[in-house]
Amino acid sequence: MKIAVVTDTYPPDVNGVSFTLEKLTDGLVRRGHEVEIFRPQPAPNDQGLNTSGPPQHILRSLPVPGYPALRMGWPSYFKLKKRWETWRPDAAYVATEGLLGFAAVQLARNLNIAVGSGYHTNFCDYLPSYGGSCLVGVAGGLQRWLHNRCAFTAAPSRDTVSQLRTQGYERVMLVRRGVDSSRFTPAKYNPALRQSWGAQPGDLVVLLVGRVAAEKNLPLALDSLEQLREIFPHVKPVVVGDGPVLGAYRQQYPFVHFAGEHRGEALAEHYASGDLLLFPSLTETFGNVLLEAMASGLPTLSFDYAAGREHIIDGENGWTVPYGQLQAFREKIRDLLQTSPFLLDSVGSAARRSTLELTWDSIIGRFESLLEAGHHGRSNPSTESSLPLISSSTRHPT
Repeated sequence: MKIAVVTDTYPPDVNGVSFTLEKLTDGLVRRGHEVEIFRPQPAPNDQGLNTSGPPQHILRSLPVPGYPALRMGWPSYFKLKKRWETWRPDAAYVATEGLLGFAAVQLARNLNIAVGSGYHTNFCDYLPSYGGSCLVGVAGGLQRWLHNRCAFTAAPSRDTVSQLRTQGYERVMLVRRGVDSSRFTPAKYNPALRQSWGAQPGDLVVLLVGRVAAEKNLPLALDSLEQLREIFPHVKPVVVGDGPVLGAYRQQYPFVHFAGEHRGEALAEHYASGDLLLFPSLTETFGNVLLEAMASGLPTLSFDYAAGREHIIDGENGWTVPYGQLQAFREKIRDLLQTSPFLLDSVGSAARRSTLELTWDSIIGRFESLLEAGHHGRSNPSTESSLPLISSSTRHPT
């Protein structure tokens, strides 16, 4: 098939949506499909376009309000139309719900091209962090309207599928996430990197990885670690990532080492060189960070939803606390800081083992089947009888 992928984010952007799309599109190309990416111009200070994958059409962009390092696309309807009339896609996939995504869905419908969508980000949960509380209702309605005009909406976790169906989203299908366990592995441990963080032999390095942004709820973990510093002086917190509040957090938490943004092999080394990962976010549709940390042999603490509910068995290959129970999260941090290193190693090893079957191949096949079903005009592109909602590799008991 010829497949057009329309998105506001793609490598070199560093986020879970960008990473997932790269895996999906590269997988489709390996399966013999012709893929073209339609994306906005990256931020001026970015590292340049990734030219190793499918062809990219760069469209006009503007900064995301409150987050200028991210860009969103203009509704480039006529530029899309010009390309799609000469290179007519068999299917289109709209990964993000910005102005560009709305234009692409409308164009696909006008040209009678099968179009699917992805629900990768809980934008409505982010709005209050950027002064947009009054827009939540309107934004939620517009998102639902967009997705319900598509042949399917791909969502990454059972929690998100259930949430969307309850909210009136139609044809919501589970397309889970994988992890590259050859890239993210304990073998990438780097003692020199630990030394550069100021970690001494015997210190416990506690990692937080991801965008340094208000919606990631980092203060829940960092405030707890600050309160426990006198009791646990051997704990070394390290934050890996960049974002709009990085400067403020550097000033607010001077005891934390902020390692900045890292990609590829450097990111894998950061995971493998830590001892424990804290993931305090409450706004994820999935949470790729958890799988990457687990594949790297790290024990993790997260809330019991999304990737945490999908893949962590509490006390065996990581730890979870009930969703939204902030005090329980704080108390669990204290417990883990005094946990035996042997137990942390054992749980980290179990985490690693539980990710080895979570390859991208089956997930790309699932995504491919949804696109093919839409192209062939099947009104219900994926029923539980033909494409299972839950894959056989799910480890969390239902």
